[in-house]
Amino acid sequence: MNENGRGNNAVGYRTLFSNVDGNYNTAIGGSAPLYLNSSGDYNIGLGYYAAYNNTTGENNIAIGQNSLYENTTAHSNLAIGVNALFENTNINESYGCFRGFSIV
Repeated sequence: MNENGRGNNAVGYRTLFSNVDGNYNTAIGGSAPLYLNSSGDYNIGLGYYAAYNNTTGENNIAIGQNSLYENTTAHSNLAIGVNALFENTNINESYGCFRGFSIV
């Protein structure tokens, strides 16, 4: 579906599937890292469903299964580990290097 995006890297089943205008994103893994990303730039999703719901969020890094899963528009977040920052939807500049659903 990529129409105008440039500099993107996608490896795996349905990675960056909805990308239209997003630039310089990297998605690696099965079951669609950055699946809903449409125009977010400079995101990295590594792992099963990493940053799955991201649509316009930018400068996010999600490493691990379901990390930053609920994120849609938030920017500048770092999530490392299974379910790290899972429920973060619009809180910016958070970090979570753990296994859990909370942002604290």
